[in-house]
Amino acid sequence: ALLIGPLEPEQAFSRFVANTWMLFPKDEEYKRYFREAGFVDIEWVYVRPHWIKNDRYGIAIVGRKPAPGLSPKHQDYAYTEPSTPEEEDWTLERRISLLGRLLVGSLAGFIFIPMALIGYLTSFFREVDGPREPLNGYQVLLLIVMAWMVFKLVTFVF
Repeated sequence: ALLIGPLEPEQAFSRFVANTWMLFPKDEEYKRYFREAGFVDIEWVYVRPHWIKNDRYGIAIVGRKPAPGLSPKHQDYAYTEPSTPEEEDWTLERRISLLGRLLVGSLAGFIFIPMALIGYLTSFFREVDGPREPLNGYQVLLLIVMAWMVFKLVTFVF
């Protein structure tokens, strides 16, 4: 099995935005997941885009399951029928809290993607390890939209 997952960013602002948007297991947790699932010959490498200085941007981890069947961890638990969840009390406070979390998380996700593209563009002004990866069509489209939004904002202000 192969799993590729993100690791928590090192830079403070990136870490704040990323943690608002999603969860980041530690690299040791990824390795533990594989061990507990019964995989052997576990290997991993740290991966990153060329424009990221942090060597631990993401992890690619692979393992081999020695035999088919349930994982050893699964055998520790007796199967029980799923219970019916209790009905939640949707108070006004709960609804406002949920809406706030949705808006903040969405904003963080919205900021995270342009941050990556800005990082890519700034890599042209500094030394990077290895060759520069080309942008895909979605990234090019987003750059065009971002440039158009900046242009509109500048022409509106001035």
